[in-house]
Amino acid sequence: MRETSSPTTPGKASVRVGVFDGSTVGADGKVETSQFVNVKQAEIIEKAGGQSVGTSVVHEVLESYIGAIDAPGKKIVTGNNKALGDEFNAIHDKAKDLDPEFQEMDVKSGTTFTIILPESKKEVDLKLPTPTDTKKKTE
Repeated sequence: MRETSSPTTPGKASVRVGVFDGSTVGADGKVETSQFVNVKQAEIIEKAGGQSVGTSVVHEVLESYIGAIDAPGKKIVTGNNKALGDEFNAIHDKAKDLDPEFQEMDVKSGTTFTIILPESKKEVDLKLPTPTDTKKKTE
């Protein structure tokens, strides 16, 4: 998992708290996933009355794990954020179903980084000024 403060992945997929970017399978059969999480965006959501940072991070970890099992070796998100087939939605939905604390948030129409909190309908801007990639990798 890579923590980032950038609004996009290196492949230019938009990051709204997190994004599962797919996986690779090594010659030894080991699956390595690519998952981004933006903790600063998760903090913005929590401070605005949305789900906790912990819930956001758990969701991203679950997506990565489920993606490794259900779609090994596949690039799921492309640079323009279009999922390949229904695979991403299936992975996301499985992760969502495993955590009753997770809250599905909509993206405001016509925007990329403004989300709408599910209960309050409050609009929250997730775009951070001067993004930098922290390049922290954990296993």
